[in-house]
Amino acid sequence: MLRFADAGLAYAGVTILSGLSFALEPGSFTWLVGPTGAGKSSLLRLMSAGLPPTAGHVEILDRDVARLNRRERPGLRRQIGIVWQDFRLLAHLSAFDNVALPLRLAGRAEARIAEDVAEMLDWVGLSAKMGSRPAALSGGEQQRVAVARAVVPGPRLLLADEPTGNLDPDTAERIVKLFQEMNRLGTGVVVATHSHSLLRRYPAGVLRLESGRLSADG
Repeated sequence: MLRFADAGLAYAGVTILSGLSFALEPGSFTWLVGPTGAGKSSLLRLMSAGLPPTAGHVEILDRDVARLNRRERPGLRRQIGIVWQDFRLLAHLSAFDNVALPLRLAGRAEARIAEDVAEMLDWVGLSAKMGSRPAALSGGEQQRVAVARAVVPGPRLLLADEPTGNLDPDTAERIVKLFQEMNRLGTGVVVATHSHSLLRRYPAGVLRLESGRLSADG
């Protein structure tokens, strides 16, 4: 699913990530942990093909990122669901249309889209907010819309950056159970979190970052 070989990332000559070598098998569930500033969000961008590595080698879903041309990259990224920490919802679209967007881009029939989006928004507890735009939603509600949008296409790989950070404990548990169900159905899942309680309650593989490098005890 993901293979990194001595991979690194630098911005403007500043090294953000370095010497990353690991492999995550298809269908695995992995927690990504580390202190603030360790590079977790940057690593998720590498995992999503949002950035190419500036050193080493990265494979995503059996594709060598360095060999992807401009036309191939969108096809790979459509197989990846991403929950960003800043949500990245489209302000002019309703909650329903934000969640429907990846399905429409994939060409799914509108009748099927309506059914799938309604089911997903019900799962995250936002059935009553389908018509609301992001500005009318709380931070936690926006986060749940972002989760629903990432999950609804049934991606092969799901990446989530602090997806429970703005949620109450009951809602956070519901979101983690949704990720677990996706994983049970075959989706590989990587979740960045600061929550030690989630790691204790839901044991899984762990990648631990320290100052842009993998920690030996991860």
